[in-house]
Amino acid sequence: MEKYNLEEAKAKLSKKIENWTWKDQAFWWVRYGIWEKITDLKWRVPNALQRMWRGWGNADTWSFDYYLAQVIRDGVKHLRANQHGIPSGICKTYTAEDQAIKEWDIVLDKIIIAFDLACRNIDDLDLTKEEEEKMKEGMRLFTENFFNLWD
Repeated sequence: MEKYNLEEAKAKLSKKIENWTWKDQAFWWVRYGIWEKITDLKWRVPNALQRMWRGWGNADTWSFDYYLAQVIRDGVKHLRANQHGIPSGICKTYTAEDQAIKEWDIVLDKIIIAFDLACRNIDDLDLTKEEEEKMKEGMRLFTENFFNLWD
């Protein structure tokens, strides 16, 4: 009996998929992909309705840490791009408003980087020591400035 090598099979499959033409991809979509989407509707529709009503769906709790990391990262990105003010604590530290705005932008950037790294880390990608330090610093800034995340 021939021994089955999983890594070899994965390598063969990935080579085969890389060489697919658009016809192969269209055939796969019609044969398999569309049915996958249709069968997923039984949980996608209720999850979407739950998100509309309560802000999160049951499927989000399958990996709640990832869901929250994405929401926080994207929300802080939006806040950074559309901010109309800065926290009073930062204003007290700096005399010039421009300096305070720059400092607040740096804090928001560090928080965004931290949650972006958190999303990568949840996907089981190993972070370097430098990335871990950036993530820890951003998380610390997030907790310190949690009540300052407003616009």
